[in-house]
Amino acid sequence: MDYNQSKTKQNIARTFATLCQDSARYHFMADNAKIEKFHSLSKFLLHLSMQKMAQAKIFYGIMLKNNKKRKDKVNIESGYPFEKQVLSTSLADSYQIEEYEGGNLFPYFQKIALDEGLEEIMQNFKYLSKITIENSLLLKSLSEDFDNQSLYKYDNKTKLICGNCGYSDILKEGWTHCPFCGHDKGYILLNLSKEI
Repeated sequence: MDYNQSKTKQNIARTFATLCQDSARYHFMADNAKIEKFHSLSKFLLHLSMQKMAQAKIFYGIMLKNNKKRKDKVNIESGYPFEKQVLSTSLADSYQIEEYEGGNLFPYFQKIALDEGLEEIMQNFKYLSKITIENSLLLKSLSEDFDNQSLYKYDNKTKLICGNCGYSDILKEGWTHCPFCGHDKGYILLNLSKEI
């Protein structure tokens, strides 16, 4: 099928817009996490924001590579939730959004691309879906830990590292303030391996 007549072209534009919105949402959440003194969580959310923008750039590149016209405008309709951000609800909302995108939206776009014979693009949707599902699992675990006030509590002793000075200790629960530099527990690097 001709790319310019395909549904996939529209889906690429929708994916680009979705990823840009996701990136903005994580950036806003990172700002809130920093204000609430969850510095390591803020860095993780900024990392997700940068990931989403890198993914958006890939789909932007696909659009440019396949367009026959020098300039091409693709109209898309999309919704974005405008509501006051509260860190706990934002984490829960984000894992659900990631779960929907990775488990439903991107696989749907993947199937359409395959049906239209656009296998290279189909593969990009497949990769994006996998990454998005993995992010959903991380965010779900972080959301649950945040809600249970167990973000820095572990079942077994775990190596905790201060993201400011590098001090480390093997504990079941994070310190209130780093024994070496005095920075608050929000600087403890998140142990994301327990969430996978």
